[in-house]
Amino acid sequence: MVVRVLMAGCLALALSGCVSDGTNADFATVSQQLGPPKAGQSRLVMMRQKGVVGVLVGWDAKLDGVPLPSVKNGTYVYADLPAGNHMLSASEIMFPGETNVKISTAPGKTYFFLMQISERGQQLMGAQMAGGLVGYAVGAAVTSDSKNPGPYVFQPVDEGRARSMIAELSLAQ
Repeated sequence: MVVRVLMAGCLALALSGCVSDGTNADFATVSQQLGPPKAGQSRLVMMRQKGVVGVLVGWDAKLDGVPLPSVKNGTYVYADLPAGNHMLSASEIMFPGETNVKISTAPGKTYFFLMQISERGQQLMGAQMAGGLVGYAVGAAVTSDSKNPGPYVFQPVDEGRARSMIAELSLAQ
């Protein structure tokens, strides 16, 4: 009986990643509706590919300290912003560091970023799975000098590759 309940729970968890938010707005349609960025503005598009890790939670990023919509599994978000220098950042509750990336944008251009778990984030997940909270604490100490101390990486993606990736994603709400 217990095995059946566990199997049903695992199946439900696996299928929950397939649930759509109902928007399924492809980027080409959204771009066409929005048009190009307004004069003096640029556009930032943050993507998260479909995957197993963190399937039930959204990843939170900030642009110049202002939260963007949560980037859920298999979704993208966008924001129009004044051209110039900006800071992308991300943190998580209980994660011992923050990701900070300076970007510079030009008027009329769109910039694509793929949000992924950082190397440190992967190491800490492994340490926690292997050793629980003690493993996580040891892992946090061992990885404290990581190049990126935060949970995520904002990987720049060229427009051609981004447009093919984003075709499989939905607009986050």
